[in-house]
Amino acid sequence: AIKKTAEFFTKKEVSLEEIQEYKNIGGFINDWNLTEAIIKGRGFKIGKEKIIEKFQEYYSELKKNEKWILDKKLLEELQKKYKLAVFTGRPRSEAIEVLQKFNALKCFNEIIAMEDVKKEKPSPEGLLKITSKLNAKNAYYFGDTIDDIKAGDGAKIVPIGVLPPTDKSDKLKKMLLKNGAKSVLNNINEIRSVLK
Repeated sequence: AIKKTAEFFTKKEVSLEEIQEYKNIGGFINDWNLTEAIIKGRGFKIGKEKIIEKFQEYYSELKKNEKWILDKKLLEELQKKYKLAVFTGRPRSEAIEVLQKFNALKCFNEIIAMEDVKKEKPSPEGLLKITSKLNAKNAYYFGDTIDDIKAGDGAKIVPIGVLPPTDKSDKLKKMLLKNGAKSVLNNINEIRSVLK
């Protein structure tokens, strides 16, 4: 949706690598802000509402093709042993919709979304709300961006990097580690390797 929206307004191709570069800079955890940054970076001034409207139009179609990447049996195992939560920079309704679609909502004890925080990641606000609500003394936070790692570090919980499907590079792995990740997983299904 980032790619298609930026291309719609700039009439130029946007590569997934370019999008990942913005994510690697940090400060672009919100997809709408990232899309706006790409558009502005190409010299276009488009109102934020128009960007959000077009993004959501594309997203409503693209989400039909979303794939669940966490092994379901593994998730159910984890849910029996740990309190699980989601902290997302997307709207709550979208997080719930995705979790319901893949029959995973029941596995999570808490969801903190963009509406629940005053400051988005890398602020630890959302993670602090989760640890407070769940009375969690020890916690892990799994994320695929520098902002995720910084948020986990700021909340004084163990930040673990997870390479996204779009970037399995050593460069991203090193960046996540440099920014505080205690370790970096190739994919989320390796989660057992870091849990105690």
